[in-house]
Amino acid sequence: MKSIFSFLGLGAFLFLVACQHTPTSVKNRFLFLGKALEDAFSRPLRVTDETVILDVRSAFQFSLSHVDGSFHIDLREFNEKRSLGGPLKKDLSMPARHLARLGIGLKTPVVVVGNGLNGQGREGRLAWTLLYMGLRNVQTVDIEALHLKRVSYPSLPRKVQPLWEPQNQPAWELRSWKSFIEKASSFKSKRLTVIDVRTSKEFFKGSKKLRHLPIKLLHIEWTEFFTEKGRPSLEIKNRLKSVGIHEGDPLVLISNKGVRSAAATYVLLVLGYGNAMNFSPGYESLKK
Repeated sequence: MKSIFSFLGLGAFLFLVACQHTPTSVKNRFLFLGKALEDAFSRPLRVTDETVILDVRSAFQFSLSHVDGSFHIDLREFNEKRSLGGPLKKDLSMPARHLARLGIGLKTPVVVVGNGLNGQGREGRLAWTLLYMGLRNVQTVDIEALHLKRVSYPSLPRKVQPLWEPQNQPAWELRSWKSFIEKASSFKSKRLTVIDVRTSKEFFKGSKKLRHLPIKLLHIEWTEFFTEKGRPSLEIKNRLKSVGIHEGDPLVLISNKGVRSAAATYVLLVLGYGNAMNFSPGYESLKK
């Protein structure tokens, strides 16, 4: 597949920055990569022969039409209870093997396509998962905004990558209500900021369990974290700054099942908010 855009891609930014800095933690690396990543997201998406396109739409949608050369992937294979959301598996070695068979290594540029703002954030959930596993060049886009050849037949296999071990980042996920309570209670002088990314209707229903916690609760719908093309929105930084939130602040994002909140967490991570965390069980777990 030939490049369809002439602009410098995300991978080049990562390479240039990495060459100029000494090694540091993954969390801090995202903080100083923020400006370069912002520039990449402000330019048209670049797809090259090295790019692997993953499609997280339903298997039925994929069978009807998909980008030539793309692969369908089921979010459930990454999750503990084989559901679309919820906590990730503690051992992600088998999903990593699957990715390697699809031609994906830790340095492979990946584009995740889905239904964009008309969906439920699946592509963002997968992008967050891939970042969590150690991949760094991961972008999202609405499939309707990716003007590449569409087909209905299966894609040809790519060159298999050597097996690799996931480099999990547990600091980016809160897996239980207990861990949520511990995180909220760990702040003395400043309250933990929790961002509810559900719809306004869902938000105003509220959750009794959250009302009594020492947290700062905000509502920003998950769609505000993305552009109409399904790419990370740079405007979200201005929105957060207007309510006193900065790149280094600890943030917890929450939705019903940890899918939309994972999508929003992905955006914050790649824009330099290295202390963003997804409450992966979601509100649904609080009803039990």
